[in-house]
Amino acid sequence: MKTTVRKRVHLTWVTAVTPVVDHAVTDDGFAAGLAAGDGVYVGICGVRFVPASLISEPGAVCSRCKVVLTPVPGSRAKRRSRVAGRG
Repeated sequence: MKTTVRKRVHLTWVTAVTPVVDHAVTDDGFAAGLAAGDGVYVGICGVRFVPASLISEPGAVCSRCKVVLTPVPGSRAKRRSRVAGRG
């Protein structure tokens, strides 16, 4: 028998320096970026980027992050309004 474990994933939207695009970063990804000390983060889309200053205006939502966050039709996954509101 196969057991499936569901894990709640928390995301933070981070604006990249160039191109100016907002990427979704998991809490684990955010912690890894801080721990590495090189100032590079990885979006859920797989893009490695340098974040803009936290006082920067938000950019457009990364289209690849948006695809990753789009539930598969017929799945039981629900998008939270906080995530859905970015796209």
